[in-house]
Amino acid sequence: VVQFLTEVYDSVKLRDVLTDLAGGLPVEIALERRIAPIKQLDQEFQDYAKEIARRFGADLDWEQHDLSAIVSDDDPQRLERWLADHPTSVVGLTTWVQSLIDQRDWKRAEQPLKKLIEAAPDYAGGGSFYGTLAEVYGKLGDAVAERRTLETYVTIADADVSALLRLIELQREAQDWPAMLETADRLKAVNPLLPGLHLAVSEAADRAGRDDAALAAWQARLALGENDQAEAHYRLAKLMQRRNDPRAKREVLKALEIAPRFKAAQELLLEIVGSTAKPAPATTGP
Repeated sequence: VVQFLTEVYDSVKLRDVLTDLAGGLPVEIALERRIAPIKQLDQEFQDYAKEIARRFGADLDWEQHDLSAIVSDDDPQRLERWLADHPTSVVGLTTWVQSLIDQRDWKRAEQPLKKLIEAAPDYAGGGSFYGTLAEVYGKLGDAVAERRTLETYVTIADADVSALLRLIELQREAQDWPAMLETADRLKAVNPLLPGLHLAVSEAADRAGRDDAALAAWQARLALGENDQAEAHYRLAKLMQRRNDPRAKREVLKALEIAPRFKAAQELLLEIVGSTAKPAPATTGP
């Protein structure tokens, strides 16, 4: 709906609608006031949605063919013969892919999945072809292809938590810290309370030299009940010290309150105190 409003009308009018909503106006009144009558918008949106549906996977056969008899047949080639006569059938291709996966024939499953993605590149619904293809590449041990597939997929289906988590793993393995940070930001927008999310952000931010992101991540880890509280306060203190933030001393003292023998924290406290200590006034002789 937002895409429709911004494409058919413009983003300025949509912003005006949001302003009215913030002021307490019901959405129907705000839309009529800023854009067009509701009946007109309903009809225009129906036309818009139907056109999108018409273009979606236009070269594929979406008919729900009943293949139960073929699948249960003892002849393993029967499905492939049926596909020879129905080469664009989504039901046929996905059934064949599932059959190949069940047989662990990962390499043969790749081609029909790529064919489906090429014909319907925007499909990100349940049973997305991208997710299955990424899984196939994972089984084949092709981390580069798996990552490339998931990076394309999450731009279309940015709320798929499992895909985002797997992509973070692959980016960590490749030590691509900027990309890992970007993916973690996507995941944060979906669910900022996920266990391990801020661990990934702090790790990537530390490696990428992004002190601002690392600082926010360590603060979030503390707020979410970080297990190693002393380490978290120490890391915050180090980041703050690099930024000449006076709060660094308080954070390192919190770390030492929890773990008095934390040597790195002791050394950091000495460094902080030494950098802030005022020189003693010069003395004069009698």
